[in-house]
Amino acid sequence: MVFHDMHAEKITAQLDHLAIHVRNLQASTQFYQSVLGLQIIPDPFQDGQHIWLHVGVHQQLHLISGAQKTTGEDMQVHMAFRVRSVDEFVRRLSDLEVTFVNLKGEAGQVATRPDGIKQVYLQDPDGYWIEVNEAEY
Repeated sequence: MVFHDMHAEKITAQLDHLAIHVRNLQASTQFYQSVLGLQIIPDPFQDGQHIWLHVGVHQQLHLISGAQKTTGEDMQVHMAFRVRSVDEFVRRLSDLEVTFVNLKGEAGQVATRPDGIKQVYLQDPDGYWIEVNEAEY
């Protein structure tokens, strides 16, 4: 719902960061760096419990240690990243021995959406679902 105030500038919310609770901060950090190529950026906490990763011009993914259980039962609840080539990304997954599926859950299969965009789904060490699709930058 958008509220209009004729005397105020239009305010549009923009994504700042996603935060996920992880069991093993080191394993999750290694996954996001090696599989998705994300880079660590400085975090203000500097407490050994947080890792901040750069995911966009002004967006971050915050990994927060201390989770006691995993998640990821529903693939419809996911975060999505884009790559220049899903085929190249799938080769990286194969080299790293990372399992991926299409939206139907078929292992090792790339899907093509009705709009022609290729996509795959994979899970991080805590079971969070990640969609990776092919889109122009």
